[in-house]
Amino acid sequence: MDKTNVYEVDVAEKTFNDITSYNFYITDNKEIKKGDYILFRVVVKDEKGETSYTGTNAMLIVNNVNDTFAGLAENHSVVFLNKI
Repeated sequence: MDKTNVYEVDVAEKTFNDITSYNFYITDNKEIKKGDYILFRVVVKDEKGETSYTGTNAMLIVNNVNDTFAGLAENHSVVFLNKI
């Protein structure tokens, strides 16, 4: 039986908005599979380059993973997501 994993991914606010609007994410992580969870967290960098969390986040479940799209960078996959 496969284990369900939870991944944490830090993203910029625009990327977060795109992911939660369109329900997909492009990644080079080949371990992600259907049924896994991804916690997307919004981060910002200050003028010193230090990262901090804004408190905005979303947990989504992986519906499907596809690496056969034309034009997709080598070793990357499109992860289709569903809201929980």
